[in-house]
Amino acid sequence: MKLEDYSGPIPEGATNRTEELLGRGVITQIMAKEPVIEKRLAPKGAGGGFSVLIPPGLRAIPLRVNEVAGVAGFVVPGMHVDVLISGNAPGGNATQGR
Repeated sequence: MKLEDYSGPIPEGATNRTEELLGRGVITQIMAKEPVIEKRLAPKGAGGGFSVLIPPGLRAIPLRVNEVAGVAGFVVPGMHVDVLISGNAPGGNATQGR
């Protein structure tokens, strides 16, 4: 993060005080040279990780999953992922895997 000259109107929620931004989790993608605005950051003191994505008043609970679903916690907004589906089509032959 660094301060640069910016032409045009300052976006609502932007700041030129880096101390207000340091140490805060990012909750949506921020592109290079894009102004950092308040609504893209976790609240002050919230840190990073999943906790910043849980809205106030709600809570997360752990669920037992297999080793594939267990890595889903590493997927964050803006990432691209492959979605794999396995099963049998209705009326398909279960031994052929179709």
